[in-house]
Amino acid sequence: MVRRLDAVYEGLKVGYRLFNYYGNEKGCSAGLKRDIDEGIVKREKFHPYNVQLRLVEYAHSLGIAVTVYSSFGPLGFHELNMKKALNMQPLFMHPPITTLVASHACMPSQIVLHWATQRSIAVIPKSDTVRMMRDNMCNVEVHLSEEEMQEIGEHDRGLRFNEPADQTWYKITHLVRSP
Repeated sequence: MVRRLDAVYEGLKVGYRLFNYYGNEKGCSAGLKRDIDEGIVKREKFHPYNVQLRLVEYAHSLGIAVTVYSSFGPLGFHELNMKKALNMQPLFMHPPITTLVASHACMPSQIVLHWATQRSIAVIPKSDTVRMMRDNMCNVEVHLSEEEMQEIGEHDRGLRFNEPADQTWYKITHLVRSP
């Protein structure tokens, strides 16, 4: 942990302001104890199956901007045949999302993205086509009530789909490299 904090401090001295290591409030606090005063960004996996609202609120309370990726949950991991992702219903087909799509007359991606941006979270959405990019950008035209926001968040399962330790290739690589 000390080595990581030293690396954070060195990064701050040269102007780096994005730290991905801190996964909870304790780690976030430890990373902020040394001369960190402004311009910090926390990047995290965040989607309706992995809400992490407590961490997001804590980061915001410290003035840390939160940027998220993997916003569409298991969607991008189906093609990799990841068991964890294959066992989950795709978010775009999840009943709370489909209900909101119908009532707001928009795309599922817009509901999922706006659910995050309405919480003052910057989102890095995955998109493969110009049309997807346009649809994603139009999420700002959607407004969700607090009740709708909570309804989406109630399906939190704490699932992270791209954890390297869950993957066979990661385990084999690190087993081979172990001293």
